Amino acid sequence: MTSHPANAIPVVRRPVATSELFLQIFVAFTTHKETAEAIRATRLLLQGLNARICVLVAREVPFPLPLTEPPVAVTFTEDRLREVVGYDAHIPATVDVFLCRDRLEAIRQSLPTGATVVVGGRNRWYRRDRRKLIRILREDGHKVVLVEENSPV
Repeated sequence: MTSHPANAIPVVRRPVATSELFLQIFVAFTTHKETAEAIRATRLLLQGLNARICVLVAREVPFPLPLTEPPVAVTFTEDRLREVVGYDAHIPATVDVFLCRDRLEAIRQSLPTGATVVVGGRNRWYRRDRRKLIRILREDGHKVVLVEENSPV
């Protein structure tokens, strides 16, 4: 179970209707396409295991706005994420959406110690934000897996 970041407001928390869960894998939201690819690859790897996927979405709210009033409606974010996560009866997925000021810090604080985190996308030099996320999560002691687009897994 994830804890709530101190500087973020949890918006969406989807309960899982399964019995005892053995393994929980976290997917850090990057873009819709990259996150969909990360979820697809994670589901392939988790087939046959008693596991679930938890997608962490940190939506930054600019400082002029109150934290409770993001520039994009939360319902829009929810609808788009339902498409990304999809449905798989064998490997359930939940989505945790946080409204925050600092995306990286919200993700860091919502992860339990030693979590396994999947990040979608290509590890390109110009994607400093993704590289920074991966580096800091690894420094925090998490196991981070980068799933590149169109990977065979």
